[in-house]
Amino acid sequence: MFTVLDAKGTGLGTERLTYTPEQTRHLLGLGRTTMYNRIADGTIPSVRIGSRILIPKKALEQLLNETNSKGISLNTEAGEVQAQSGSRSMPGSKSS
Repeated sequence: MFTVLDAKGTGLGTERLTYTPEQTRHLLGLGRTTMYNRIADGTIPSVRIGSRILIPKKALEQLLNETNSKGISLNTEAGEVQAQSGSRSMPGSKSS
C-alpha cells in the first residue's frame, strides 16, 4: 500500500495505486491465461518494475469505463471481441 501525503506531509490514508495481475484477474473475473494474454496484447495496460508486472489502478478504471461504454468483453480468446449482445466477431470476418 501507498500512503498519500498532502502538501504538509500529513498522511491522508492508504491507497493502492497498482494491482498485481493476480489481483486484477480476480477483480475482473478473468482466468490466468486470459489475464496474461490481455497484458501481452496491450488490452490491459501494465508497467514493469524489474521483473514485476503491475496494473495501474487509474489505467484499469479508465479501461473499464471505455470498455463498458463500448459494450466489449475482455474475457474472450485472443483475437476475438465479444459485444454485450453475445455475438462474436471472429478474426478476419467482415461485419454486415
